[in-house]
Amino acid sequence: MRIKMRQVLLVITIIVFSLKPALSAQSLPPASLVPQEQHSWGKFQLGAWRSAEIVGQSFDEDGNVIATTITKTTTTLNHVLQNGFELVVDTEVTVGKSKLEKPSQVVWQGLSGQSREETITVEVGETKELRIDGRIIPCEIRRILFSNGDQKKQTVASYSPIVKPFLLTQDTSITDSQNEKLLFRTRAEVIALDLPHRVLDETLQVSLVKTVHHGSDGTVITVEAHSDEVPGAVIAHWSKELNDQGVLIQTSTLEIIAYGSQSNNNRKKRKPTRRKDRGKERNGEL
Repeated sequence: MRIKMRQVLLVITIIVFSLKPALSAQSLPPASLVPQEQHSWGKFQLGAWRSAEIVGQSFDEDGNVIATTITKTTTTLNHVLQNGFELVVDTEVTVGKSKLEKPSQVVWQGLSGQSREETITVEVGETKELRIDGRIIPCEIRRILFSNGDQKKQTVASYSPIVKPFLLTQDTSITDSQNEKLLFRTRAEVIALDLPHRVLDETLQVSLVKTVHHGSDGTVITVEAHSDEVPGAVIAHWSKELNDQGVLIQTSTLEIIAYGSQSNNNRKKRKPTRRKDRGKERNGEL
């Protein structure tokens, strides 16, 4: 049965790739890493939103916690363009007994991760196979070149048109244009597919994505849980930051606490009751 399913997946992928106009010698390459309908924000209708809570801790040289912050963010899809989208982010930060509400921020993001000022060039390369959870997944290699002033920035990604979350690996690097010195590099890869994960009052299938960011001052390692049913995709993360000596200096965890979706199938989700109130709701106190 596994062999038959694998053969079916290979055949479907070959058919999908053969029908893609981007692979035709007479066609232009794709305009972005993924099409809008597969992007974690671009696929949703205006007004889609998510609220998340991030708990961060800082450590001294002996490993003792010296500061804890709780950040709550609500992000709303405000505008969608052909090559990107606009988000409105509301933030509340709690440090000890102090609470600070920051002014709303308008953030623009491109479908390929570019800023509003950057222009990109997409190149399509060969097809390669990835193995995840024992599955062999044919992928198209896509290379993105960013115009970035005095720096060279590029991303090389493995794209599958049928296996979520579609971008199965991404390698991004930035180098100095003058001396070719590597300034930082980031590797993101899907390490598990179709895992059950409890999200608020329902169980969703998620993918696990591991990201390792290497910079001149240290390394950040993050594992995220992604669901395409939630705007922005990330429903949880676990992260740690090490300095250039390999010493732990910061950690953070993220948990989604509410979301609302106006996706293409017009399915809407109500804003759920927060976890701490659910017991009261069950007992009729709310």
